[in-house]
Amino acid sequence: MVADSVIRTGDLLKVTFDPLIAPKSTLVVPELMTPQPLLGSGKDVLVDGRPVCLKGDEYPPVARPFTFLHYTVTALPNPYLGGVGWLRLAPGPSNTTAHTTADGLPVLIRGTAFTAAFDVFRPAFQAQPSGSPVPDTTRSYSGTAEFLRGSDTVKAG
Repeated sequence: MVADSVIRTGDLLKVTFDPLIAPKSTLVVPELMTPQPLLGSGKDVLVDGRPVCLKGDEYPPVARPFTFLHYTVTALPNPYLGGVGWLRLAPGPSNTTAHTTADGLPVLIRGTAFTAAFDVFRPAFQAQPSGSPVPDTTRSYSGTAEFLRGSDTVKAG
């Protein structure tokens, strides 16, 4: 495994969702529109004075597992509004160290982009000029995630 930058508190997670099949449609999750800072739990290992991020710290505080996030789908002529779901991440082997910390967990490293998904819990609805609103039928939206920054001074593999 090639050594890569160690991820620590304050480094960022960027999530990008795949384009939707419907023309001019986009999944919008307000909390994930900008890269979000991570919070490292590796208190026994500091890099540049900041705790390292361990396996499980890949979720930013605004999107911890099963934290409900609101979403919309921009669709013409009417958007889908009012949906709720949560983020699911699957970092790969290139995103963690082979060796573990005293806590028994691998350290997160920059690595390559990895799988992300937004799983719908309560679907958004599209208002109709005449009739009942139409629910969003997509149960999960695919995307990718990547760690941004990382320590320039400490690398691990």
